[in-house]
Amino acid sequence: MTKAPRSLEQLLTFSRASAAGYFGRDGKFVWQQPSRNLITQPLMSWPGILGWSKTPAPDGSLSAVESFEADTGSNVFNRIYLLSQPMVSCFSIFIKAPEHRYAFLRNRSNNSYTHFDLQAVSVTKVDDPGTTPAIVELGDGWFRLSAAWSADGGSSQTIMVGVSDSLNGTQALGQGRSFVAWGPQLEDADFPTPYVAPGYSPRIEWGPDGKRKGLLIEGSSTNLLAESEFHNGKPANGHTSSVTAVSSFPGLTRGTGLHMAHDPNNAQWAYATGLTFTPNTEYTFSAFVVMDDGSAPEISSASKDFNVVVAGIGGTTKGVEHIAGDLYRVWGTSNVGSSPGGSAGLFKAAADSTKGFKFSGYQLETKPYATSYIPTTTAQVTRAADVAKIEGEAFKSWYNQGEGTVYVEVSSFSPEGFKAVLNINDGTLTNRLADLSIGAGPSGGVGTFRLDVFKNNTNQAFLGSSRPFTLGTREKAAFGFKENDFAFCHNGAAPTLDSSGTPPIVDRMELGNRLGALQLNGYIKDFRFFPKRLSNEALVALTS
Repeated sequence: MTKAPRSLEQLLTFSRASAAGYFGRDGKFVWQQPSRNLITQPLMSWPGILGWSKTPAPDGSLSAVESFEADTGSNVFNRIYLLSQPMVSCFSIFIKAPEHRYAFLRNRSNNSYTHFDLQAVSVTKVDDPGTTPAIVELGDGWFRLSAAWSADGGSSQTIMVGVSDSLNGTQALGQGRSFVAWGPQLEDADFPTPYVAPGYSPRIEWGPDGKRKGLLIEGSSTNLLAESEFHNGKPANGHTSSVTAVSSFPGLTRGTGLHMAHDPNNAQWAYATGLTFTPNTEYTFSAFVVMDDGSAPEISSASKDFNVVVAGIGGTTKGVEHIAGDLYRVWGTSNVGSSPGGSAGLFKAAADSTKGFKFSGYQLETKPYATSYIPTTTAQVTRAADVAKIEGEAFKSWYNQGEGTVYVEVSSFSPEGFKAVLNINDGTLTNRLADLSIGAGPSGGVGTFRLDVFKNNTNQAFLGSSRPFTLGTREKAAFGFKENDFAFCHNGAAPTLDSSGTPPIVDRMELGNRLGALQLNGYIKDFRFFPKRLSNEALVALTS
């Protein structure tokens, strides 16, 4: 009965204007660089009908498209194309065409064709002598076709892939058949490299227990420290004698860091100095730590291992997160007051434990919590906000306008106010269904769930939770809707109901944001859609 796509993130239209980091399943940090794939537009069909294919793509996802030709009994075109692409050196695409023997690529910058025989797995004709073509058979009926051009084609042009029933032809017989395409890639290369999605990809993060945390969605943040991993050794000032450089720090980007030993007679520290803090503002300092004995660091008891310092004072709120193996992240948050100091880092008193430790990955943010790690080398670095949504055919393929039930599991690490969890809308605030958010529910204050439904800018339902939203925990929510029948359930509590209202017509779903803003700063752990309004008892059972 559930109609949600089996791999939610595969259908996301995802955007972030910068690189970002996350910890993968192996416990290692990944700093996600820009993709070399320069594709700028979605695949479209001409003149056939294009839809999402039920055929799994080469990566196993349901994200391939299928183009159906007309059933005319005479020659027709059946092509999939990309508009206004930058004409760099190499184009490649995966196709599956069991009902056609021949295929071609067309470069509109010079109107040249490159022809392929899928049965013989060969190149049959190349119009442009400066083109280097290739065809690779991948199994299960899939092929990768590519053409590398000897020179750029100047202004942006259209690229096509099509099928044919004749050698070196450009048309099919018009028998209502189809072919499937996936993974277009444009790159500045002499040959096609392994496929990567264009832009920046969603971040799926994993915990130290090997379990998936979920889709990470964050707002923008800046690491205010210019050299986070001490790749130039210990800084010229801001440290004491027991601090030494190490070149074997695990888990981050450079493998470098510092080590601090215990001195029973003197305090030790390693600070970023010369910093300017805005008075009466909350800042959070964080760092990654490996204790010499492999234990979890202790930063809050009288017999602590060390302390976290923000603007010259110990963090008012402190925490420890286990990343993987012996690697931990520590953080401290403070309102720096009216006369803040100019340093941030780690401090070990003579009375602290005798344990030494390695550390790296310094980060300072103007936030009341630590966000994902942002490595720096010579200057501050800003990570842009995550914007994730599902729209177009990727949305229509499973959504039911008349009635349905939305289920989501979510966690957030941000104590800041209003945050979006999930929003199903038409690209505006005028029509929105399942506008699920945290921080301003009917009972008021941060830490409450609320859900709004609007049609033509008129409120149709306003439902809140009787239970608090707890930061850092796994929260479950379900929302059922149909004409004059709305219900919202959170963590197994009795549903709140509204018996008057009409669901709006919508065409997209946003995850962890609303119209590109109000980021969740947390994880979407699970999402499901049922194409019918489940009973109130089912909502309780689903969220318990």
